[in-house]
Amino acid sequence: MPAPAPVLVAHIAVMFVALLTGVRAALAAAFASGEERALTLGGLVLGPVTQEYAFGAWWTGVPFGWDLTDNKTLVMWIGWAAAGMAVARRMRAARGLVLAAAVLMLVVYVVPHSVRGSQLDYTRLPAAPGPAGPTP
Repeated sequence: MPAPAPVLVAHIAVMFVALLTGVRAALAAAFASGEERALTLGGLVLGPVTQEYAFGAWWTGVPFGWDLTDNKTLVMWIGWAAAGMAVARRMRAARGLVLAAAVLMLVVYVVPHSVRGSQLDYTRLPAAPGPAGPTP
């Protein structure tokens, strides 16, 4: 079943906002404006919702599998979580961690979406109903 248009549009929009927010945070960290707090969890919220609609699975990355898109989202989120904690704690390394998280994010975005294909085991999904229409 395809993901509903509102979920898919929201997922794509939030991912673009996340990219823009990350680049903005990196620029703020690079130029010491002190406003590095803007982070988002769009990939970990709307990505799984979209994937559930499209493939019937919420998460196919670690620890449940090796789906590249899920795993690169997880790695990116861990990088931003570390940067966010450093900013919240006003650590000296906060600016460097924000820059590192932004570079990591850009590397993740350079890897094409689903480049290895879905790692979902379709044999474990319930049988989908056949296409509607007259029977010959």
